[in-house]
Amino acid sequence: MLDNLKNGDSFTKYCKGKCNSVGYKYPNLVPLWDKVRNKEDIFALPADDYNLHHAKSYFNCIVCNNPIHTPMTVYNAINNSPRCIKHKIRKGTSFPEMAIFFSFYRSLSALPFIKVSHRYKYYRNYEFDIYIVLELDNKQYIYAVEIDGIHHIKLKKQDEAKNEYAKSSNIHLDRVRDISLVEIWLDNFDNIIQRTSKDKNELNTIIPELLNSFRRWVKNTGINKNVVNEINSAILQEIKSVDVIRDEKLIFLSFDKKPKKLLKDEPFLQPIYNQLREDIRQQLGDFISITEQDIKRPFICKKCGGEWEQFVNVVVQNFKSSKRGNLGCPNFCM
Repeated sequence: MLDNLKNGDSFTKYCKGKCNSVGYKYPNLVPLWDKVRNKEDIFALPADDYNLHHAKSYFNCIVCNNPIHTPMTVYNAINNSPRCIKHKIRKGTSFPEMAIFFSFYRSLSALPFIKVSHRYKYYRNYEFDIYIVLELDNKQYIYAVEIDGIHHIKLKKQDEAKNEYAKSSNIHLDRVRDISLVEIWLDNFDNIIQRTSKDKNELNTIIPELLNSFRRWVKNTGINKNVVNEINSAILQEIKSVDVIRDEKLIFLSFDKKPKKLLKDEPFLQPIYNQLREDIRQQLGDFISITEQDIKRPFICKKCGGEWEQFVNVVVQNFKSSKRGNLGCPNFCM
C-alpha cells in the first residue's frame, strides 16, 4: 500500500471511508457512541450533513458512561457533551433553574419528538438555560427559558442581545426574573415572569405559569392537533404535580447537586443544626447550606421546646454576631 501511495494513489482508496467518518473526525465521541442501540459502528458513519445535523444517534453519558435515553444529533453531541439527566445540570445552577428544568424534563422527556436540554450552547459560549426542541416532519420548533439571577443586574445589554437573537431565530423565549431585577426593564420584550420574593414556595406558582406558556406556544405553532393534545395531557399532569417543597430532595438527588458549606458539616454551628426539626435533618440534612435563604426551616428550641420558622442564613448570622450565642428562639433561650 505504501508503494502505491508513493506512486500517487489516493489514501481514500484504502481507508474504506473511515477517514471521512464521524469517528475519525470527532474522536472524542468514540467512547460515548452506543454501538448496540445505534446498530452501526461510528467509523462506518459518514460525516455528511444528514448524519451531523439531522439524524439522531444514541450516546452514553460523558460523566457516568450510563446510556442516555433520548437520542441527539452528532452536532449537538459535539457542542453539548452528552449527559444523562442526573448530570445535565451544570455547576453553579440555582435551585429555581433546577426545579424549572426538572418539571419540563419530567413531563416531556418521554415524548419522542421533544428534546429538553440544559445550558444549550447556540453560539460559542452563549447559551439558553432551558432549551426545548419540538421536531415534526423534519421541521423544528424551539422554546427556551432564561432564569435571570441577581448577577443580571449588570447584563441588561447582553440580555437584550439574546432576546433579539431569539426573535430573529424564531425561538420563543420566556424569562423568569429575580426580585432584584424588578426595576431593570428589557427593551421590546414582554415575555417576563417577575419574581416577587426569593421564597422557594413561589416556584409552585411560577412553574405552572411557565408550563401554561409552553402549552400556548405549542398551540400557536399550528402543528397536528393530536400532537398538541398529547403534549397538553403531559403538561396538565405536571401542573397538577408541581410541588418543589415536597420534591426538594428529589430535585437535588436527581441532578447529583449538593450545596457547598453544609450546615451539618460545620462544627461551630452544630447547636443550630441540632435545633432543626428532626424530620428536616433526616430528609434534607445533606442539602441545607449555611447560606440558605430561600425557604424558612422549622426549628425546635432544646430548652423550652418551642417551635418557630426562620431562614437558616438569618439564624447563622445572628448566632455568629451574638456574644451570648443566640440560637434564634423567639423566647430568647440561650
